Amino acid sequence: MPPPAEGGITRRDAIEITRKHDGKFPWTYLGKPLSEILKPLGITVDDFIKICDRFTNKKIFLLDSRGNLVKDDLGNLLKREYPKDNGLL
Repeated sequence: MPPPAEGGITRRDAIEITRKHDGKFPWTYLGKPLSEILKPLGITVDDFIKICDRFTNKKIFLLDSRGNLVKDDLGNLLKREYPKDNGLL
């Protein structure tokens, strides 16, 4: 595999970053609470969560018996098994 382009990252690094952040809920952004960011849009955090859930790929996150996304205590989604890397890392 060729080295990353100038200023880019390696495939291995990209996969590690994705695995670290995939499914994590953004309670803050650039140091601001999500509720502050949503206020000018007239959207509550609960409404935002419902919108996010509606557009989340349910093939890659765990679902409960009723088809709802499974989340931890912090609101983060729980990922199904990551596929084996098959030497692609």
